[in-house]
Amino acid sequence: MGHDGVQHPLGRPHHHGRQAGPGLLPGPLDAGLETLRRIVRNYDGDMKKLRYADMEYYILRKDGAYAGVSLWSHSPSGHPRVFAVDDGAYRVEKCTALLQGTDIIWPPF
Repeated sequence: MGHDGVQHPLGRPHHHGRQAGPGLLPGPLDAGLETLRRIVRNYDGDMKKLRYADMEYYILRKDGAYAGVSLWSHSPSGHPRVFAVDDGAYRVEKCTALLQGTDIIWPPF
């Protein structure tokens, strides 16, 4: 955690799920989190700027594997980031977040 209470993303990368092997594609969760890490790298890990960024991805692979990932764990209203799944039974699942905390809406009202 940084001094602002936010987990810093450029430390040790998070690896969730199975790693891709030779000739295999990464799973939806790994692909989504890697995409979010690239966004963080584009901001040079500057948490003051990243607090104003918000990104969510919903990844669905041809074989039905899926994941929901978000840059921040909670919305500005304090609710956890979630996504809907309907594979015969409708449900809401929590997104896997790269950073703990919430973004800041810009411009502030």
